Amino acid sequence: MAGEATWGASDPARVARGGVNIGELDNTVTPRGAQADYADGTAAYDCQARLWRIGPYLVVADNNNCGGHNVSFTGIYRRVTAP
Repeated sequence: MAGEATWGASDPARVARGGVNIGELDNTVTPRGAQADYADGTAAYDCQARLWRIGPYLVVADNNNCGGHNVSFTGIYRRVTAP
């Protein structure tokens, strides 16, 4: 699984001064039913997230260590196809 997140990327002034924070998830996960755990490591400050598939949605809860300041993957996602 892979994902990218940013904070501040929609603010042109922040982009111009290099104030955008980024994060990524990129590792293999093994689902257990409708749930999977993601981890970049086991240390307290490594990125870790739990994912649940609920109908057409993917619910993610991370430990706030998956990117720069204010970057989080915690949320509810739905797959959409590009027009």
